[in-house]
Amino acid sequence: MKMFLGRWASLLLALTVVSCAGTYRGQNRIQESTITIHGGVYKDLEWDEDLELKRTSFFQGANMHYDVMISELNKDSEFKNWLGSDEKLLQSCNQFFVALLYRNQLRGVGHSTVIEQLRGLGREIVEIPSFKSNFRQHYMAKEMNFIPYRVKGICVESAGSLDKLEIFIPGFKQQDIL
Repeated sequence: MKMFLGRWASLLLALTVVSCAGTYRGQNRIQESTITIHGGVYKDLEWDEDLELKRTSFFQGANMHYDVMISELNKDSEFKNWLGSDEKLLQSCNQFFVALLYRNQLRGVGHSTVIEQLRGLGREIVEIPSFKSNFRQHYMAKEMNFIPYRVKGICVESAGSLDKLEIFIPGFKQQDIL
């Protein structure tokens, strides 16, 4: 009986090691997900529309190194109201994206590294203070601790639609964030 239990324990240990080895992804990994911001309020307006943000998170071990959330803001979206007086930016761009950027203060790549990559041929990075204020007051921003994120607008002035936007964070593979 002792010999049977010993072999059973050895087999169980071997299976555990093999299953853990199969799930190891290395020290640096990228994870994609979607965040949905439901509804909004601006002055006397209120809406139930959803704003879908594609989230791309860059991890070193268990620590988030950098995080990017991005969504195209269409001209007919109710969330355009959050732009306030900056709504003219939305009208003057072929495409307009809202980007939220976070970096680990201790180990993170500077925001300027990512912003320079987002700014490209026919793309301009713009400040959108009214959107930032309204976003930060939304209950989801508080619940999910998005307050430390930088909020930027990306105006695509060139003709045609932007369907791919790649960024490179040192130590990680180049990643499409759209």
